[in-house]
Amino acid sequence: MGAASDKSKPRGTMQVATIFTGVAAVTAGMTQAANAQDVAHPAATHTSKHIGRTIRPAGRFDGSIQQSQSCGNRLPVRHPTWLHVSTESVVGGVGYGITSVCFGGAGIYSSPFGVGLYGECGGNNYGYIEGYNNGILADLHFGPGTTYRTISWSHYDSVLITSWKGTDKCGMAPHFG
Repeated sequence: MGAASDKSKPRGTMQVATIFTGVAAVTAGMTQAANAQDVAHPAATHTSKHIGRTIRPAGRFDGSIQQSQSCGNRLPVRHPTWLHVSTESVVGGVGYGITSVCFGGAGIYSSPFGVGLYGECGGNNYGYIEGYNNGILADLHFGPGTTYRTISWSHYDSVLITSWKGTDKCGMAPHFG
């Protein structure tokens, strides 16, 4: 019986890894195509500064995953059991500020709102976040939790929620005061 259990777990992990790797390959391919366009311009700069301008569709890539913006920046927190991330966006059309974006359901969300990744609270979710940390491809595994983990990434490209369990809830996002 133990051998049967051991065989089923790696298959599930491999399926998730295969899906996530496929999304990473698509994302990387699109990023390279977008950056190749930038090189043709006379004022071309370092590739990592152009990551936010990649050409790929924003939104749900697969599954029932949903996104909600500014969900953890005031009380009461909206969607407290969803995955919460702190990211940067234009505030009031005049400057950048840290805001929260939340993800619920299961599946892959590509090109989520915001630039940079500064914090993460899992709520009652399991999954992965993929992005860039100073131009280097990075991925992060998250699980259920009620507190924010500090992260310092230059960009995040996709969110994969594989499952959820329990009733863990996130509070107000950090960087609001």
